Amino acid sequence: MRKRGLILATAAASLFPALPAAVHAQDGFMFGQPKVQATLRAGPVLHRAGGDLFDFFQSELTLDRGDFRAPAIAGEFSIVAYPRVDVVLGAAYSNVESRSEFRDFVEEVDGVDVPIQQTTSLRVIPLTVSMRFYPLSRGRTISALAWVPARTTPYVGGGGGFAFYRLAQYGDFVSQDDFSIFTDRWESSGQAAVGHVFAGLDHWFSPRLGLNIEGRYTAGSGTPGDDFIGFESVDLSGLQMGVGLALRW
Repeated sequence: MRKRGLILATAAASLFPALPAAVHAQDGFMFGQPKVQATLRAGPVLHRAGGDLFDFFQSELTLDRGDFRAPAIAGEFSIVAYPRVDVVLGAAYSNVESRSEFRDFVEEVDGVDVPIQQTTSLRVIPLTVSMRFYPLSRGRTISALAWVPARTTPYVGGGGGFAFYRLAQYGDFVSQDDFSIFTDRWESSGQAAVGHVFAGLDHWFSPRLGLNIEGRYTAGSGTPGDDFIGFESVDLSGLQMGVGLALRW
């Protein structure tokens, strides 16, 4: 009995050095590196609103670039291609409406000058494919079965795709021929190739759930429709900032 007790005591003592590592593993280990991640985030899109068409809007109407700041929501689904590289499929949606009036013209109604008002809206829906690179390791393997994730994982990347857009303007306008005032609606819609670069990070509350923060710049432009004939482009470029949740498995 004494010999058996000595053996048990020796075995128990041998476990003490491993207890801190075991406790840490229970707090945040996984059975291998996750292969898939889904991310949902929201934030503003700061449309660049450049090009000849938006320049015309801003010179003739009481609009500026800040009026094309739009709320947006974005979702992504990524697959691990290499330990530090993901292939990412993404989609986003943004829409903004801004009221304006002519800078240099007013309408006289019963001897009172009344602003000539209109509304301009811009909706953009990009569908993209990206490569995401993690410069730091996303975790470490501590045994054949256990993988301990890093708490914070910054990343950079880029990609491209197509953006479906609709630019519309409706309200009262001034004729360039006789300066008469008329009511109308102008619209241009279609799709355009876009490219983007981004940087962000995931901060993991648990092995599977984390906070995502990302900044992304998109570049691209569309061709105006017949309602805006004579203009060269619809600028779709802009900076998007987003915060949301990430889930991996």
